Amino acid sequence: MMAEGRYSNIGAGDITNKYFRYGTYNLSNQVNRHWVLNNQNGPFEDAYVKLCTGYNGTGDCSKVLGPGYGEYLNLTPINSIVLYR
Repeated sequence: MMAEGRYSNIGAGDITNKYFRYGTYNLSNQVNRHWVLNNQNGPFEDAYVKLCTGYNGTGDCSKVLGPGYGEYLNLTPINSIVLYR
């Protein structure tokens, strides 16, 4: 199942990780499919999420989610995310 685009009906109890600052974050124990959401809005509508196969924002970082979008993704090969403007 692959879903993408604008999302709805995802509650606070469904969220496992939240990030509030720009930068690079290494992931651990995030395997199989998860919703990855970019909830940026208002003055931060130019913020993006980049998913990387390596740690510290390295490797293949070609998957990018724009503001207000999300995808149901297999996070097994993803080892870090980068939040940037």
